[in-house]
Amino acid sequence: MAHKKSDLFVKYSSLFSKSLPNSAVLVLILALLSVIAGIAAISLIHVSELHRLPYILAGGTLTGIMALLLPTLFTAFIIKAFRPTLALKHVLFIAMIAEIYYMLFIFVGGVLYMFTSVAAFSSTLIILGDASIFGWWVFVNKVVFGDRKKAIVGSVVQPTMNLLMYLPSSTFIFALGAPLGSLLLKLYGGIAIFAIVSYLAMYVFEKPIKGGLGFSGIDTFSQMLQNWLFDFTITVPKYNNRFGVKTTIATHTIVIKNASGKTKAI
Repeated sequence: MAHKKSDLFVKYSSLFSKSLPNSAVLVLILALLSVIAGIAAISLIHVSELHRLPYILAGGTLTGIMALLLPTLFTAFIIKAFRPTLALKHVLFIAMIAEIYYMLFIFVGGVLYMFTSVAAFSSTLIILGDASIFGWWVFVNKVVFGDRKKAIVGSVVQPTMNLLMYLPSSTFIFALGAPLGSLLLKLYGGIAIFAIVSYLAMYVFEKPIKGGLGFSGIDTFSQMLQNWLFDFTITVPKYNNRFGVKTTIATHTIVIKNASGKTKAI
């Protein structure tokens, strides 16, 4: 019989059954955010030259496309190629969340450069923000996709693409000032630190929940996210509606509820 405390975790699981916009809408949103972030970053760096508005707009647009939009699209296509059963819009959405986080570091790097005029500080901050994306992808691969063995391998794709695509656009922002091999070494060194932090955080999150409730908190949270991302539900379909969605979901926990919604077994 299920523990009464578990009702708290499954009571609002229906909130995770909403649908995402289609892939075209997500790409449009990402493109707008990328261009805005690129223009904002270059405006901060060239704040004393705002009279050169055409240069700032053109440079910001190219930076947004090269350093933000294209790495996200490439990452989504690469992940989709290795996981053909996943919907492209789900992969795009996950990659877009990581890129929005990366945008903040580029913006803060521009603010830092505006006050210090030292490109090395801003470049280090950008590489650090890029490396931290690894933690997000570890979470996605381990918790959302349920892929524990390939979590690290799949998590280095977007940080690497961000760095490779940032270099061509760095003339508009600030050059990283180091050979590619050295930059990759710094990036993967930061990734190694975030790998330790990510797995430690998941362990700290998992241990008290499993001890108090008797089942895996990560697996329960994973199932809730899968319900939302992959439209995986146990509701009875209406007459003549399509039933079933092909997925590759590793189900570790099944929650059985009665007609009133009370959890009967896990």
